[in-house]
Amino acid sequence: FNQIVRANQEGTDWWDALTETKGQMSHQLSVSGGGEQGNYFTSFSYTNQQGIVINTELERYTVRANTEYNLNDNIRLGENISFTYQENLQAGTLEGRNALGFWFKMHSIIPVRDIRGNFAGTAAPGLGTAQNPVALRERTRNDEQESRRLFGNVFMEADFLDDFTARMELGADLSTSFLETFQFPTFEQAQNVTTNEFGKNVTSDRNWTWTPTLNYSSTFGSNHNVSALIGGEAVWQRRKFDGISRQDFLSFDEDFTQLGTGSGTPFI
Repeated sequence: FNQIVRANQEGTDWWDALTETKGQMSHQLSVSGGGEQGNYFTSFSYTNQQGIVINTELERYTVRANTEYNLNDNIRLGENISFTYQENLQAGTLEGRNALGFWFKMHSIIPVRDIRGNFAGTAAPGLGTAQNPVALRERTRNDEQESRRLFGNVFMEADFLDDFTARMELGADLSTSFLETFQFPTFEQAQNVTTNEFGKNVTSDRNWTWTPTLNYSSTFGSNHNVSALIGGEAVWQRRKFDGISRQDFLSFDEDFTQLGTGSGTPFI
């Protein structure tokens, strides 16, 4: 692959090429109420934030519910639960294929594209090893990243013998994230990637917490108070990661790049 790249004598503003003006939209609806038997609060929120770095965005849906009910004068039940679903294409940290880690390292003499409209880069000697940040973001345009999270707890409290309160609480933090990426081969860099690869990753986290407590509180006379709390906590955690990838695709069209269409051996 031969490139003809004209030096940009005016200088390339890489930050301007990498970013754009975007907006944000958010909506929220909530309902609450209560009485002698208890109270409740529920809400729904939606956020759509287009990132200023090209091909980055956040779309999130969140549902929350908080309730507490009095079964009688001494026993109470309640819960605090939220569920979130989001799609989040982001520039990420300063690792790997990250445009934010390269925009300030690229020489301004390098244009964004060559005379044929292909991406330009550091292939010429003496220009370093940085990668074209615009190319990095454009090549992730079909990547997908989404997550689901259920977080909250349920509890029960009981008063007995006038001065004692027992509480049992079960908490959970359950999340699953999905990542689908395609790695394009490169030709414009000082250190090019010659392979193409499609991959899918699934990460699941399961965290459970059980917390029983017993509280004692008593007042003697008008100025003396004695209180004590005893309790414990049991925590169970598990993380699971599954990933599969495949190389050697004949076409880079997003409708064609699936695990079943690559000619390379699947790697799990």
